[in-house]
Amino acid sequence: LKIVNELDPNKLEMRIAANGDGFEIIDKTTGTAQTRASGGVANQLGFTDVSAVNGSITGARVQGSLQGPLLSSLQGGKGIGTPGLISITNRNQQTTSVDLSGTTSLREVIDRINASGAGVTASLNRSRTGLVLQDVTGATNGNLVIANADSNNTATKLGIEANTASNSIDSNSLNLQYISQSTQ
Repeated sequence: LKIVNELDPNKLEMRIAANGDGFEIIDKTTGTAQTRASGGVANQLGFTDVSAVNGSITGARVQGSLQGPLLSSLQGGKGIGTPGLISITNRNQQTTSVDLSGTTSLREVIDRINASGAGVTASLNRSRTGLVLQDVTGATNGNLVIANADSNNTATKLGIEANTASNSIDSNSLNLQYISQSTQ
């Protein structure tokens, strides 16, 4: 923030958005030109596919929560792309399609799976770096199957694609992107 705000404080201001989840850029100049932010850093700061409103650009959510990381921070910051449909077949051999489109965090993925009525619960794994799916039907007459249900390959990207006689699936680490003081 400091670097951007020191560039030309009479023309541009960057601040944390009112919701606390991202950033906002305010164009202080006059005129009719459209304010835009582009490039790799702009994308990392949440300014992908956003438009200015009254000279202000509010970026997308860029921070996770205490309940789970953002999907864009998985795979070392590459993210998983656009989430789509997954298919869950519980061990009682009942299949449910779960639409994960529009989700941005592992918490939202967990909530969608848990609200689906699939007979499977989702939670963060012990290290909070991935997902655990648990069959809660009590049945053992079939395999627990998690599959991609469209071309987005969301189950694969979340590390939960499986066909197993076990009652649970652990994605293990989804390679979260970490930033620390030693990051250059």
